[in-house]
Amino acid sequence: MRFYRNMSVFNVSGVVQQRAAHDYDRPLDVVSDRRKRKAEPAEAPPVGFFWRLRADLRSSLVTMARRRLPDALKEGRAEVLSHDQEKLLRREEAVQRQLNAAVERYAAALELFDQWRAQGVKTAAELERALGGKSEPEQLAELRRQIEMRTAAPPQLRVRSIKTLGTADADVLRLEQQSIFNVSNLLPKAKAARERREAAGISDSVEVRQDREAPPFDTRLVGKWLEVCWPYKEEGRTVKIWAAGRVKRVADGLTDKRSPRARKILPAGMLLWAWDADPEYDEPAGERWIAFLPEKWNRPVSYGWRLDPRELGATGPPRTPLIEEEEEEEAPRARR
Repeated sequence: MRFYRNMSVFNVSGVVQQRAAHDYDRPLDVVSDRRKRKAEPAEAPPVGFFWRLRADLRSSLVTMARRRLPDALKEGRAEVLSHDQEKLLRREEAVQRQLNAAVERYAAALELFDQWRAQGVKTAAELERALGGKSEPEQLAELRRQIEMRTAAPPQLRVRSIKTLGTADADVLRLEQQSIFNVSNLLPKAKAARERREAAGISDSVEVRQDREAPPFDTRLVGKWLEVCWPYKEEGRTVKIWAAGRVKRVADGLTDKRSPRARKILPAGMLLWAWDADPEYDEPAGERWIAFLPEKWNRPVSYGWRLDPRELGATGPPRTPLIEEEEEEEAPRARR
């Protein structure tokens, strides 16, 4: 088809099949043979189907083919054009898939970079503290996470300019702007993909920006906004969201009680966590003493806790945790 561009795929396949069937093999036209006479006559070569027809039938077929040629050329041009357009469409689809994959990897790398800035280790002493008190599988998982944060984040690459031959003219700049892999367009697309990943629950920008270790349970937490992974019932199953509230008091272990009529003194470190009213769920404002556990720091489990985005310099709506925990025995009384 490289030589006969106007032939359709159907016609080319027919010609190939006829050649494979030897329909056009002509009989040998030997005037004399100087070879020695054989004891037995040589086997006659096969004659193609076309040459076994009568002369008038062969002439009729050739005449019909000549008359059919202009229409066949038009059909061939149309089929070739359609075939080229389909190939171009498939190529564009493949390029778009590559672009989507690059954008997704870029978005994941941006998340890892934010996580590395907040939770990445910088020195050997920090690494020893991060691995201290953990089992061997937990240490391997932490090392794998630290390596992934350091190697996959794109800002770790140090870019330097190299010498170029000549200067880029207007056509080169125009083609660069039209390219779907333009570097200046990848970052906005990666940010949009990151927002979609967070809305779908694949990633959480607040989780990756938290510190590795939980803050101490002292008076420095008073007045800070915390998010609590609050469980509630919905259609017979346990669903959890991150609910925001403010720390009003930290129990000192000497005088604080759950209520004025209570006799038991609360242990030191318990937090009085207060939440605002939520008109969407017709829920009034309230407060509750909660014993936050250090092992549940920045984990999407029931009563897990972390700093609110307002403490991190950003605001955002409630987010669904990445992992759903199994239903617990104690269910909360209200939905937060």
